[in-house]
Amino acid sequence: MSNDNLDLDLLDMNLEDIEDIPGFEAPYAGEYVLRLAAEIKDINKVKYLEIGYEVVECTKKNNDEDPDTIPGTKFSQLFALTGDADRVKQSLGYCKKLLAGVAESVGEGNLLILVRDHLPGMMTTATLNRRQDKEDKEKFYPIVKNLRVA
Repeated sequence: MSNDNLDLDLLDMNLEDIEDIPGFEAPYAGEYVLRLAAEIKDINKVKYLEIGYEVVECTKKNNDEDPDTIPGTKFSQLFALTGDADRVKQSLGYCKKLLAGVAESVGEGNLLILVRDHLPGMMTTATLNRRQDKEDKEKFYPIVKNLRVA
């Protein structure tokens, strides 16, 4: 036996005993506490505002049979800032609807200042749901509503 195999005893554990780690996925429906992030991203020569979310805790699941969402799980939403004018208009309308409650709470109506000075690290509560991709039935997109400062 070579010396390389002497440390194999470090692997002597049941996979069920290894703690699950958070992923990047749309959580199951329910009420959540979320930590926000925000940045501008360039994807395929189109600029987007990416609102990032990190699950701090699920305070209420809509379906008790759904698996628990692991704290630290991340997901995000993109809002087009450049490109097709109709798409940008619609995207910014969705962004406005999402951020209206947060903007009101901090007293800021300017999107730049809200994104730059307030959103990063902000603790919020929200109602989450998810939408299944039409083609890839294993892919889900987040639906975030009632976003409020915690």
